[in-house]
Amino acid sequence: MKNDKTTVARIIMMSIVGLTILMITLFIGIRCYLDEKEVSTYQVIERSAMINTTNVEYSLTTLVLVESLTEKYISVYDLENKRRIAWPITTSTRFYDLDGVSISSEEIKDGDIVEIVYQEEKNKVLSINRTKRAWVLEDVSGICVDEEENRITLEGIHYRYIKDLLVLNVEGSKINLGDISPYDTLEVKGVGGVIWSIIVQQEEAKIGFREIPEGQGSIIIDTKNILDLSDIDDEIPVIAGKHKIEIKIPGYEKLEKIVYLQGGAKRVLSLKGLKIVESKLE
Repeated sequence: MKNDKTTVARIIMMSIVGLTILMITLFIGIRCYLDEKEVSTYQVIERSAMINTTNVEYSLTTLVLVESLTEKYISVYDLENKRRIAWPITTSTRFYDLDGVSISSEEIKDGDIVEIVYQEEKNKVLSINRTKRAWVLEDVSGICVDEEENRITLEGIHYRYIKDLLVLNVEGSKINLGDISPYDTLEVKGVGGVIWSIIVQQEEAKIGFREIPEGQGSIIIDTKNILDLSDIDDEIPVIAGKHKIEIKIPGYEKLEKIVYLQGGAKRVLSLKGLKIVESKLE
């Protein structure tokens, strides 16, 4: 009987020891599993972070003067970094107006001031946007240039200009600032108090006179420009458009005429038909 109790006690002790060993083994297994999972999770997170870092693409925005735009390239003068640069245009390049509405590339012209969003490391232009940072004057004339002061006066307002000023004629070709006439009709674009581009919209027109009677008299153009007949030896430059011509010569009837002139056009008026004023006998 005593032996049976001893045997049972040994079995119970062995069971307890076995169960303890099993629990320790199970604990060690669970600990190893959790450690491996933590390492795996960290590696996944690390790889994900590396992927995200790789996919981040930085872009820059700069204010530029468009000097040339084709289907494949845009050449500009970078107003902020003071450099000339050309970027390729791709099918992914987008163009936007002042309101952020998509427009065609044809609406961006040489001489425009725009903002370019680009990725320098990829030499890639993402978008070309019109900007409210620039201003535009249209249909202006009477330009006055002071080369010593690098100053342009338009409509009584003084502006500065620099050597990188872009000047285009009506055909879109580059010309010198000195080639512009005060009678040319212009489109002027700038930022702040600086003019960056001048585009000739219409060249000056000219009016000539022939068969002018001898004697004193005057020709008045638009009531403001009064010329003595004796001083007229060449064509007179005028702004393209509508003009009122008055001719006053003593002994002749006053002549008034309205003429319409396109840019670059010339009109010659004959004064042969002026009627002599007959004196009345009292």
